[in-house]
Amino acid sequence: MTDLKTLRARAADQLDFAEPWIRHAWTAVPRHQFVPDTVWVVEGGVYRPLRRDDDQRWARMVYDPVRSIAAQADDGAPAGDGGDVPTSSISEPRAVMSMLAELFGRGWAGDDGGACGVVAEAVVFDRVAQGAGEGGRTAVDGEVVGDGPVRVG
Repeated sequence: MTDLKTLRARAADQLDFAEPWIRHAWTAVPRHQFVPDTVWVVEGGVYRPLRRDDDQRWARMVYDPVRSIAAQADDGAPAGDGGDVPTSSISEPRAVMSMLAELFGRGWAGDDGGACGVVAEAVVFDRVAQGAGEGGRTAVDGEVVGDGPVRVG
């Protein structure tokens, strides 16, 4: 079995964290908890499923600091021989860290005091680390954190 904690630590050593709180967020919350059990990789010109059961390969992909992940192919209904188009993805960690540094470095928190999904996710990382709710939803101060704008302040 792959040591996910070690992979996360290695990724942290490779990432450029502009702020200490961003490093803390990365190290406090296991990224693999937010990645589907099945992701999609290109093999032979089509997207093929890669399942968490393929422990080494799946885990290395999840904690690769410069690799985005196709979380869905063909709107969730790929043909039996594989998918043609990625229709949902998870940003590469390096890009997310850069966006967080830029957005929060400029004092941005959204037009209405909320934040977009990826930013809100990072802002509430410490609280999320205390345990995810059912279906990938997490309660933060009595509010459900999910897709779309989330009030964080």
